[in-house]
Amino acid sequence: DVVESLEASRRRLQAALQPAEGLLAAIAGVVLCFAGRYFPYSAFFWRAFMLKGWPPISNAVAQLRRRYETKAGASSTAPERSSGFLQVKQSMQSMLSRLQTLTQANRDVPELRQELLGLQTDLAQVAPMALAEVSSVNELLAELRQVYKECLAEATLEASSYMGLNFNVGDSVATGLNRFSAPRLRVLLENALQRAGIQLQILREDPLACRLLEALIRAASNSMGIAASYFVEARLCALSNARLGAKIAVNGLTRWMIRNGHWQQDGMGSSKVLAEHTLCLAGLYWQFLRGGVATFLYSFLWGSWGVRRTAMLLLGLPLLLESWIQASIAANRAGLMDA
Repeated sequence: DVVESLEASRRRLQAALQPAEGLLAAIAGVVLCFAGRYFPYSAFFWRAFMLKGWPPISNAVAQLRRRYETKAGASSTAPERSSGFLQVKQSMQSMLSRLQTLTQANRDVPELRQELLGLQTDLAQVAPMALAEVSSVNELLAELRQVYKECLAEATLEASSYMGLNFNVGDSVATGLNRFSAPRLRVLLENALQRAGIQLQILREDPLACRLLEALIRAASNSMGIAASYFVEARLCALSNARLGAKIAVNGLTRWMIRNGHWQQDGMGSSKVLAEHTLCLAGLYWQFLRGGVATFLYSFLWGSWGVRRTAMLLLGLPLLLESWIQASIAANRAGLMDA
């Protein structure tokens, strides 16, 4: 019922916003073009999610709903037949009452033995069904996790492609720096241990200490790779968001104007391209070039991009979702989502 009500509400909202869809897309594109540096991953992730993530999630929800409806229908059509779990519960209650009776009467317990055999039979019937249900749910969750990882990879790859690159810049930076730093960290650690004294050298030969040190080296190299990849992608995605936002804004405004009869569809190709480039350059100027070349070099290449309190209040939910996406990308590159 909850899923059906949500789907019905979504359809009603989509029908209500359909006449202004182009205008709303144009507004979202302008925000992305002029403030895209605060949302480096959001636009590309949600584009990938709607194309690749939403259909599998819809299918998974439909499967869960069909399972629930099947079980509910079976229980309603055959109320006299209790489920396996209910049988186990009844057997345990019967065994407990019989045990209390036999204990009070101070009698032998052959009847209790029969109760235990019956409980064992009920458990043998229930266990395969429970394991099969848990296994199917785990498989469904693993599939959704894989879809989510694919959406993250597609988002970062598309952000790179908007700058004319045919490879994932963030993954390449993280992997390259990890491979570069890990052996050098090992050499530094070995040199430090050799100078530290015989006790630490003996400790270095311990298998547990060796594994801990190796895990520490991997964690440090992964952390440096993830930090460097985010630094590079934040700058790259700021440029890509300006291009994407200009494209979304121009296309949305064009659809709205054609729908309302303000523009003819013929002969607008060159005008759209000019408008996209102009809006993209305006967004980049607003974000980075207003303070001059020195300000641009500092803010783009090194400085942090803090958000004012007013903007944080207005964009609280999008900023929260952006933080969640950033944490997911970092966890994926650290291998935490593979466990």
